[in-house]
Amino acid sequence: MTIRRTSRLILCLALLILLAAGRLETFAENAPASSYPTSKELSEAITFHYKKPADIVAVLHAYERLDIRPEPMMGFLTGLFVRNPAVINIIAKTPLQRKGQVIVIQALRLADKTPQALVLAKEWQWPPEQIVPIKPVVPLLRIRAESPMTFDTLWAASFATGNPQYVRPIFSYYAEVASEVDVFDVVKIVTLKHRVNKEPLDFLKQKYPEKTLMRVVIASSALWSLESNGRQHQFVAEALKAYEKEQPNSPAIKGLRELRQQMQAFQAKGSREKAWPKQ
Repeated sequence: MTIRRTSRLILCLALLILLAAGRLETFAENAPASSYPTSKELSEAITFHYKKPADIVAVLHAYERLDIRPEPMMGFLTGLFVRNPAVINIIAKTPLQRKGQVIVIQALRLADKTPQALVLAKEWQWPPEQIVPIKPVVPLLRIRAESPMTFDTLWAASFATGNPQYVRPIFSYYAEVASEVDVFDVVKIVTLKHRVNKEPLDFLKQKYPEKTLMRVVIASSALWSLESNGRQHQFVAEALKAYEKEQPNSPAIKGLRELRQQMQAFQAKGSREKAWPKQ
């Protein structure tokens, strides 16, 4: 792969990761109680379940009908299964398509409830060759988060429950990378979409080997979601305050503070431009 192609790939991946990290961030709280006809309404139901409980059966049926990624639904169900196992009985009585059945089975495994997953697979009359691979996996709360997809799964579990334990692995990955590189470079990637000038990315491509740069990009996804969700969800804000008390002078906390300052500056600039548009 040429340097030019690699550069384009890194830029595209950086932007896609940042977009993915924000998919479950800002939504209204007025999703219908019994049906979610659009992906946005389904995301609303998932994102604010800890504040405004959603209709679980309707959420599953919407997932079966809509073309959306599985990670948020898997995390959402995992969080529910861990917090309230009675939800499993409700789902067991719900007619589901194979798409819905698969996501339930996967979520049960991540919730450390593989025996229940096997029971449901048999009740749904899955063929033996599809039941055999249903084995225990590392539970979500013990998983090592290293990708935006895993971040999405953890965020959805946290939104289902309001449990900050699901936030910790996301912060841990960011903090690990922040201790290995210049944390302000992680911040540069986060703020890239707010800048017309993309020169910072060219600088970073020269500064770091490709594998290290990819870790910086993934860490920027974690940082962006932490900062944004900290503004929108009180339990996330409280978790970040706890991390700050634990390690007030760490690179990770310095990066978080810097991002907050820059985001406030971007927002203030945007507000001024809306209030006084250029002639």
